[in-house]
Amino acid sequence: MTTLTLQSVGVRLDHVTKRFSGGVIAVNDVNFSVPAGQLVTLLGPSGCGKTTTLRLIAGLEQADGGTLCIGERDVTNLPPHERGIGMVFQSYALFPHLSVFENIAYGLRLQKHTNAEIRESVEMVLHLMNLVGLDQRMPNQLSGGQQQRVALARALVLKPRALLLDEPLSNLDAKLRVQMRTEIRRLQRRLGITAVYVTHDQSEAMSLSDLVVVMNQGRVEQIGAPIQIYGTPASVFVADFIGRANFIETKIIAVENNRASISVLGRTLSVSCSSDFRAGDEVYAVLRPEVIRLSEGDGLARGEVRQATYLGSFVEYEIETGNQTLIVLDYEPWAGRIFAEGSQVAIVFREENVHLLRGK
Repeated sequence: MTTLTLQSVGVRLDHVTKRFSGGVIAVNDVNFSVPAGQLVTLLGPSGCGKTTTLRLIAGLEQADGGTLCIGERDVTNLPPHERGIGMVFQSYALFPHLSVFENIAYGLRLQKHTNAEIRESVEMVLHLMNLVGLDQRMPNQLSGGQQQRVALARALVLKPRALLLDEPLSNLDAKLRVQMRTEIRRLQRRLGITAVYVTHDQSEAMSLSDLVVVMNQGRVEQIGAPIQIYGTPASVFVADFIGRANFIETKIIAVENNRASISVLGRTLSVSCSSDFRAGDEVYAVLRPEVIRLSEGDGLARGEVRQATYLGSFVEYEIETGNQTLIVLDYEPWAGRIFAEGSQVAIVFREENVHLLRGK
């Protein structure tokens, strides 16, 4: 069986804008690049512009400003069929009256390939997508995961230069979503195809992506690898949207050598900061719930357990300390005791786990 060979290229958006009727700006001066062979996820809440951005890349929407390039080719004004992309939709969009084989072959028939070429190409992707033996079934005879594989196969059989996926797992149950996102990542790496993936699911974005583009109200808030997005969020929005975070309001006392002195929970800490912070700036000290430890001994502060929720693999605590309520996640409850509600506990964390952000 011949191996599917793709010629992947990069995707670039320069100052792309899209307006809808009524003056709504759905995509506002968006700039980012997708390196060839990488998977980039557009992540954000409903209405942030991520799907519209994907449709602009696909040519299903026309940009009102800016430039879209696939490879070195300016495709801003080209129709979808001339862009060399494959698209997988949220609804799968399989033809209900066509078999699995004919669904996959549909685009090849439109391109006037010979029957022999079509059969060879379809059989190739049937093997690739673990669909062998299902080629004569109709879509309504398939499970959700199998339908998703057919949708992917139909896009890949055309050997696209880039693959676009619009929330492709949203119709699957939780367990199957995890299986399919693992399979999509495996395929993307194996084929080396450039992919742009839209989702509002943070775990999907973190597990699938080489880069994550976080969007909010039509703009790009931050671009980075998953570890950067989570560990060093660029804004309060990103810190709040990606995972969970505690925000402690404070003011910078002094700055020296890219370290800021701040007061947190009654203690003065020295934390890393960027060069644009100044003494007197009002900031948030951001603490992820999993970096905080609780103990019966000494800590940076003391608090009371207001709520303790046992969730099997971890315990979620609400700790009240002064006028601040902290969320704490303990992923090793079996390594120590589970603190009862009403307990007095010490709060422990390291200075390097504090991330400074400007106020909202």
